[in-house]
Amino acid sequence: RFGLGAVKGVGEAAVRSIVSERRENGPFESLEDFVSRIDLRSANKRTLESISHAGGFDSFNIYRSQLFHKMDNGQSYLEQMMKFGSKIKSEKDSNQTTMFGETGESHIQSPVPPEAKPWGTMELLSKEKEVVGVYISGHPLDDYSLEIDNFCNSNFTVLKKDLELVKGKSLKFASVVTKVEHRESRTGRKFATVHLEDYHDNYRLMLFGSDYTDFKNFLQEGWILYIKGMVQNRKWGDTDQIEFQVSKIELLSDVIDSEPRNMIV
Repeated sequence: RFGLGAVKGVGEAAVRSIVSERRENGPFESLEDFVSRIDLRSANKRTLESISHAGGFDSFNIYRSQLFHKMDNGQSYLEQMMKFGSKIKSEKDSNQTTMFGETGESHIQSPVPPEAKPWGTMELLSKEKEVVGVYISGHPLDDYSLEIDNFCNSNFTVLKKDLELVKGKSLKFASVVTKVEHRESRTGRKFATVHLEDYHDNYRLMLFGSDYTDFKNFLQEGWILYIKGMVQNRKWGDTDQIEFQVSKIELLSDVIDSEPRNMIV
């Protein structure tokens, strides 16, 4: 569970409107029911898009990709549903009744959900993190259990403890790139600060000189990487200090074809 008020783009007025309606008239049964009941002046397009990205409508058995799929008129399905909801509310507010004093059944047709393939894991989770700040429905590494189980032997928590305990050992990590900063020193040398994350912790990796040149093509936000290296004495500066030094970076999806494996007969 994650509070609506903490979702980026969802204001207090929208939260109060949604929660109040749910308390008064019960849970929302479908997207059609939702847009027909809430105050769309308080919960506007940006609000509903943020809730969609966070997975707030997943219980309505509709893919998030369908909500943002562009229809023939150039509008997304979510936008069309909002227009539908506005029409339903206008009809109710007009208080038109039959000759017997009963409200007539609406003849406004709800838009038909479009055919759309579900978003991939990375796209789904990156949009969650964009509006919430954390992954909710999973982790980008979830699709790589085979590679992690067979080719990785460590996690980033190890690099935040006593490095002497792992000095000289070959360490192999699976990670997702969450942020990359390309910079240039005063002398004109390019380097990068790479922010990485795995299941257990996060880590900031610095790449200089040949390491930067060799691996800069892999420094893309959202990429899933296999990182191999060793804790050893620094190459420059205070050489008595030890640090983690990279020897290999590649896509985690390619590691099965590139890393040596044992054959069991």
